[in-house]
Amino acid sequence: MLRVSDAGDGSDALGCTSGDASDDPTTTTLACPTGTDATCDGFGASLAVGDANHDGTNDLLVGAPRSITPEGTTGAGFVLRGTPTGPTTEGAVALYVAGLSNGAFLGEEAAFVRTGTAAQPRYEPVLGAPGEHRVFAFLCSELPGDAVADGGRCQPL
Repeated sequence: MLRVSDAGDGSDALGCTSGDASDDPTTTTLACPTGTDATCDGFGASLAVGDANHDGTNDLLVGAPRSITPEGTTGAGFVLRGTPTGPTTEGAVALYVAGLSNGAFLGEEAAFVRTGTAAQPRYEPVLGAPGEHRVFAFLCSELPGDAVADGGRCQPL
């Protein structure tokens, strides 16, 4: 059981009523995904929630600003696909940028920016790279349904 503080009346400040863990909320731990071409250094430094692949389920964007990618120690972000029971690391995608310098800290900040129309909203992953004084928006998350191979707006320039 996690106690943030004690209210002094036998219950804790989070509203739990039992001294044991019987009424604590269920938690899930998500480890950095394997099978991508980025390491997990700093995984969890920043978080954002949005529906990147427009499937009606929120996805999780996790920053890892000290990750090593094929570009060097530039940092990365990971898009974890949302499921009806929460995000999963299965099929996670690493996002990084070609040409960044070591120490860019890509992923120090993470957000989803809403684009599209009111009837067809989209949520684009955005990662900050304070070591380069830049912000990068990724127009395709590479999740199923939002990848260059799927065609449509995700075609390479």
